Amino acid sequence: MIFGLLQNPAPAQHPAGGEAALVLPDLNQATFFGMGGRGLLLWGLVVCALGLLFGLAQYTQLRNLPVQSRAMREISELIYRPVRRLLTQGRFLLILWVFIAAIVAVYFGALAET
Repeated sequence: MIFGLLQNPAPAQHPAGGEAALVLPDLNQATFFGMGGRGLLLWGLVVCALGLLFGLAQYTQLRNLPVQSRAMREISELIYRPVRRLLTQGRFLLILWVFIAAIVAVYFGALAET
């Protein structure tokens, strides 16, 4: 009798959970500033792209300015050296994100039970 109480009961059956089972709502159901949510997100991406283009244009204009002396150029190179290290780290993170995206795609595309 005691041994019967210690046995594990049958687990309850329930649907699988996780991020793959989430149902995303339609973004156009809500309106912000007179436009649907999807349109607002797309306009945000356009603004980000324009900001990136503006930053690149300002960088190239600044880079092409004449320098007063050789010493000033060396100092500016010394100041921007950590920025180059950040760019190298950014490339590493981008490669890492590509690997993570590939693993997630394989997991949810082929290995996860649907």
